[in-house]
Amino acid sequence: MKYLLSAVALALLLACSKPDPVLHPLHWQATPPTSSPRFEHPNWSAQTVVYRCAAQVRLAVSYLDLKDGTRFAHVYYQGSLAILQARPTPAGLRYIALDEQRSLRWNQRADASFLSFLAADHTATEQVLLQDCRAEALA
Repeated sequence: MKYLLSAVALALLLACSKPDPVLHPLHWQATPPTSSPRFEHPNWSAQTVVYRCAAQVRLAVSYLDLKDGTRFAHVYYQGSLAILQARPTPAGLRYIALDEQRSLRWNQRADASFLSFLAADHTATEQVLLQDCRAEALA
């Protein structure tokens, strides 16, 4: 629990530390950077990566990797902020929202990632929101 609270606090700190358009991918006024430098600390590392998805939509995902192997992602999509925790899958990593009411899922794959939503209902089916997301190459 201590690590979870630390991770959430750090992700919020990274998101709110300065007004950076890369954290609000649907409201860019200028060309965003393709990724931030990787911040290294003895107990964690963090980086923001910009993805270009189908229909030319850009999405920024901030990653936080803790020393103990726990991984988090921070996604800002359509006015909602979501903190997600990684779960391994055979095809890559699936980050699942900590808040079931905003149950975004970031499916990170080697070829192309996608963002989906699964309602907090046992009969719900997963809906793909953004597909064919690929990290933008560094300029």
